[in-house]
Amino acid sequence: WDNPNVFTIAKLRSSGSEISKLQEVGRGLRLPVDEEGNRISNEDFSLNYIVDFTEKDFADKLIAEINGEASTVSVQAISSKELKRVASILGKSDMELMMELYQKQYITDTDRTLNPSKLFDFYNEYPDFTKGGVQNGKINDKNKKRSDKVKIRKAQFEELRDLWMKINRKYIIFFSRETDKKIKEIFPSLLKDTFGFKTIESSRQALQIDNNQATLASKAGAEYEIRARTLLYNDFLKRLNKATSISIPTLHKAICDYVAKPENKFSSDYINEDSLLRIIANFNAWKAENLVGNVNYKQTNYNSKSTKLTDSRGNVLDEVSQTDIGTMLDNNLKVSDKYLYEKAAYDSDLEYLNLKTDIQEVIVYGKIPRRSIAIPTILDNYSPDFMYLIKRKDGKKELNVIIETKGVENKGELRGEEKIRINCAKIFFEQLKKDGFDVKFRTQINNKDVKSIITDLLQSEG
Repeated sequence: WDNPNVFTIAKLRSSGSEISKLQEVGRGLRLPVDEEGNRISNEDFSLNYIVDFTEKDFADKLIAEINGEASTVSVQAISSKELKRVASILGKSDMELMMELYQKQYITDTDRTLNPSKLFDFYNEYPDFTKGGVQNGKINDKNKKRSDKVKIRKAQFEELRDLWMKINRKYIIFFSRETDKKIKEIFPSLLKDTFGFKTIESSRQALQIDNNQATLASKAGAEYEIRARTLLYNDFLKRLNKATSISIPTLHKAICDYVAKPENKFSSDYINEDSLLRIIANFNAWKAENLVGNVNYKQTNYNSKSTKLTDSRGNVLDEVSQTDIGTMLDNNLKVSDKYLYEKAAYDSDLEYLNLKTDIQEVIVYGKIPRRSIAIPTILDNYSPDFMYLIKRKDGKKELNVIIETKGVENKGELRGEEKIRINCAKIFFEQLKKDGFDVKFRTQINNKDVKSIITDLLQSEG
């Protein structure tokens, strides 16, 4: 049935080729018809296109192309001439700018190929690359809601600048040679029962009524095998390498050894999304159990001036997206003059309480934008919640404090992953101190208000 009145396309599987995907979108972009079969051209209509993560790159690229966000680079790559032009504007060498774009995943290789999934963020952060501006969007990505903006108080930021730039320094996480050796030895065992397809089981329960009594009777269900998208082997290895940081030769050898064992059933169809995710999950579970406390941090030579609060020249931005500092907003709360932002945006009751608490010793404080600091941990990148600049008792020196808020009654209620991130953060800030910048890191839970934390710190500092 060729129905022209299509307003929502919900994909249950990937279509394969890009041409097939474009044809599907085209089906929904035709003008609808009335009951007489006449096209309706004097009204506005929208198409909802719902896809899973496997088609995210395609959707992002399509949005960018139609909205004109990719108009500056028709071949989806930055020319060397364009790179030099913008680098000159920013006062950098072209190599420095290229490395900066690569670190932020805006380009994917040394040919300066643009990452289609990050085009919107790229042109927002580096407007000098844009020629003629971005057209009004014909397509909206509902996963990237255009949130309200919150103004940054520039005078307060200047007080926090030193702390902010120091905690935004780029660090890498690494293990000792002994730990690396242990990972190589243990990894082959983590492949057990990971290759294959996903199966789901259904069950049936029937309500039976006998003598005015209702009981549930179970009946036989069915088992279904779901075949995930097959991957090219080199893509499979690259994604494993990116997720685990284990070298590709080591991964390849472990898989070959696994396949060579006659007791392990294997098919080329097993090189798929589900197998990939199971291996990564096994490795992350092993790391969480065995490597906490065994990590080391080292500062890199690369430090960008561009952050969630500053542009590529290091100048403070005028505003920040509200969702970066809080999903909830209280326009009626008058925030302290010491606060970094003009409005009270927050994510929890505990954060809201912190915003309302005015502490005499605090010089300035602010919510750390979501996913901005990106401290590497054995699980993922981690960003704490608040930063404070505090006046010591002698009134001369300043104390830098980073606080992570957790809405639990005691630390025993923290989830395992949260404990791992916090433990890694403690090691990170210890390394920061060794590198010459002292920052106190504390975890706040429901039974501890921020004033008590700061008072305890000041007392411990003498």
